[in-house]
Amino acid sequence: MSLATPTWPIDDCATSHRLTGWFSQTGIETITRRRREFAETRHLAAERGAPAAGSQSGWMIGIWERLRVLQELPADWNGYGEQPIALEAVAQTAKLLAGLGPSRLKPDIVPLSDGGIQIEWSNAGRELEVEVGPLGETQAYFVNAEGIEQEFDVAADDVSQLRARIETMR
Repeated sequence: MSLATPTWPIDDCATSHRLTGWFSQTGIETITRRRREFAETRHLAAERGAPAAGSQSGWMIGIWERLRVLQELPADWNGYGEQPIALEAVAQTAKLLAGLGPSRLKPDIVPLSDGGIQIEWSNAGRELEVEVGPLGETQAYFVNAEGIEQEFDVAADDVSQLRARIETMR
């Protein structure tokens, strides 16, 4: 399994993370290569006057750091018998957020006691919560301005429902 996405280029380190730390030597080399490729892409796009492919707002970079921190949480991280955050949950969360891309609303990302991750957006009396389970399964809850909650599944490769609800929160 790889944590790599077009906006989060981490390859070849996911499987060894729990044994050797966040980055393996191969992962570091891959990141360096991908950053160089990314920088070249940004430079060429800037020369053409086009927006850079894969450009991120500053808070998205903070989100990737937050996922790294969550992945490093040990078992019992809050003193109530919690599971460590599962690699599958981190990978699925990264995939969802990369698929959504930057938006005006910054989500909060919190660990769940079962080893999963919760992503939360809130604005204008509306809330969107996405729970990513330890096996990568994803469930979402949306509360509209009238307080009516809708529950829906999120397909691993389709973030259109999430994107549509985030747009209504602007």
